[in-house]
Amino acid sequence: MILLRGETDPTVGAHIKAITKEQIARWDSNTKAPPPILIPPSNSTIYQSDYATHNNGVVALNGTANIQRQNNQLVVTNINGAVIGFGDAAKYREGQLLHVYVDFVKTSGDVLVAARFGNPYGYLLSQTGKYHFTVSRTGTYPFADFNVRVFQPLGNGNSFTINTLVVSDGGAGFDVNTPSVKIGNGAKGGFNSVIVGKDATYTGNFRDAVVVGTNAKTDQQGSVIVGAEANGNHDGTFGCAGGNDQTVVGYAGRGYGWRTTALGAWSAAGGQSSTAVGAGAVALTSHSVALGRGAFAANVPGLAGSLTTDVKKIYFGNGYAHRYPVHPLNDKDYGLDDPNLPANPNQVEIEIHGQDALDARATPSDFNRPAGHLGLYAGRGTGTGLGGELRFYTAPVASGTGQNDKNPAIPAAKLDASSVTADGTRFWLFDIQSNTLKRVRLAPPDAQGRKMLYVEN
Repeated sequence: MILLRGETDPTVGAHIKAITKEQIARWDSNTKAPPPILIPPSNSTIYQSDYATHNNGVVALNGTANIQRQNNQLVVTNINGAVIGFGDAAKYREGQLLHVYVDFVKTSGDVLVAARFGNPYGYLLSQTGKYHFTVSRTGTYPFADFNVRVFQPLGNGNSFTINTLVVSDGGAGFDVNTPSVKIGNGAKGGFNSVIVGKDATYTGNFRDAVVVGTNAKTDQQGSVIVGAEANGNHDGTFGCAGGNDQTVVGYAGRGYGWRTTALGAWSAAGGQSSTAVGAGAVALTSHSVALGRGAFAANVPGLAGSLTTDVKKIYFGNGYAHRYPVHPLNDKDYGLDDPNLPANPNQVEIEIHGQDALDARATPSDFNRPAGHLGLYAGRGTGTGLGGELRFYTAPVASGTGQNDKNPAIPAAKLDASSVTADGTRFWLFDIQSNTLKRVRLAPPDAQGRKMLYVEN
């Protein structure tokens, strides 16, 4: 038999007892014929033993026994000083309410049922029947010991049989050795994780995580996922490897894998180590950064590395393009083909400001103040190393450029770090006639001491 999701009976007291005929009928009416191996439903928190000798199965403790499946039953025979344990410390935590359903068949002596660690109660199975335990675990147990409950044959009895064994997770709890917390119907997770929300899930197999929100999820180690429908499961669509150190905050935010950060509703960080900040912000290239509502660092030709320190490109206000591909999560609300966008980019001027002089208080009184300065700094050398240049580029129309290809950017001017007196200035201008940058120099002073600027040959 397989207990269907939610099939627990709160009217049964917190002790073991034979289930009434009505309860047995109710159980049987919600089950199917027993398969050879019981498998937990994919959408349920119910744990069902598969009768195998792995961590989640049934094993002999402190002795030996023959445990095998026969005719869809768990048959335990030849018990020699052993107790029969089942359970998983990562699933069953300190203070957690457990529902245990067992269809027990007595084949020799009585069998004592007890918690392996901490619980003061023990229950005697002295006759064949279907039993229901509702017990809250107390005490502590070693992290490496997965066995939570045991069947211990008494007297000369050395065998028993189980038709069905089902353990149902009863709700929130934690244990002091592995302080994981699960709160919410269907919340799942292990290690030192905090899982809060209906169907919130952490399936990583190493390190802890924080997953908060209805249907929030991640399989990446050490992740922080906050928001209903937030998703941190690995997806290599945009070249991101699986790994750890992921952060996703916001409704339906999406982190695709290793070191991705997505902050904002519908934000998506798909490139490895990418960062998307703002509602609908998208960063789909490796190490890219998209800042602001609807900012788009798309995975399209020529855009790899935009807005990133790694490849030294920064685009302001979605400056790479004026039309974008479909938003990977929500093109309805954050599609970049917005009719309110300017039809031509030449209608847009991006401004970089120093600090303005303005008393912005409700009652201003600080008037007639000079404004701040704006400094652009080239890189600074050390010792005898030259400083960097400030370079300015424009993109004149070039012959042969396709109708949706960008014209090449060429130098328009630059400022270098020359300290040679003969150079006259540090300013260079692009000479269209010779198609090259030329230094702007100073002519000797005239009679009034004035110096004329000229472009070198």
